[in-house]
Amino acid sequence: MMMKQTLLILPMMAALLAAGCKGDKGDKGDTGPQGNANVRQYNYSLNLSDFAFFSAMNAYGTDVASVPAISSTQAVLSYIYIDPAVDNYNEWVAMPFTHYFNTGNAYNVHSYSVDGTSLWIYIRNSTGVAPYSPMSGTISYRTFVITSSQLGAMESEHVNLNKMQDVLDYFDRHDIVVEAR
Repeated sequence: MMMKQTLLILPMMAALLAAGCKGDKGDKGDTGPQGNANVRQYNYSLNLSDFAFFSAMNAYGTDVASVPAISSTQAVLSYIYIDPAVDNYNEWVAMPFTHYFNTGNAYNVHSYSVDGTSLWIYIRNSTGVAPYSPMSGTISYRTFVITSSQLGAMESEHVNLNKMQDVLDYFDRHDIVVEAR
C-alpha cells in the first residue's frame, strides 16, 4: 500500500515543481557596446639586409618580432606589396606568392610561417642564389591576425582571401574594427 501511494505522489510532486518554478519574465537588458572581432593588423617595412640565409630551407628569412603569440584559435593572413608600376600585379598580394621576373625562368617565392610565438617571412629564389642582388632596399608586408571562427565566416561567404581588398571590404560590411599595431 505504501508503495502505491509513493508511486502516485512522485508524479504529482514533479508536476507541481515543474509548474511552480516559473517566475515572471523580467525586463530586457540594455544593448551592449558594438564588439570588436579581435582583428589586428600589423604593417612592416623589412630591410632586405635583415634577411638571413637558412641553408636547410635554401631561403632567406627574418623574424617579425612584433607579432604576439598566435594561438590555435587564431588565423594569420599575410600580404606582400608588389609595386604595380614595376609588375602587373595587384598592389597587395597574398602569400605564399611566386614572383616571376621579366627575363629568364628565375622566380622568388615569398612565404611566411608562424611558430606559435612569432611570424617569420621568407624569400626563396628558384635558382638557389640571393633573391635580390644586392640584398638592399625594403619590402612592405601587411599581416592580419583574426580568430579562426572569423576565418570560417569569411570562407562561408566566399571572400577571396588572396585579395586583401576583398578581406578589408568584408570587415567593412560587417562593421568589424581593425586595430592597427
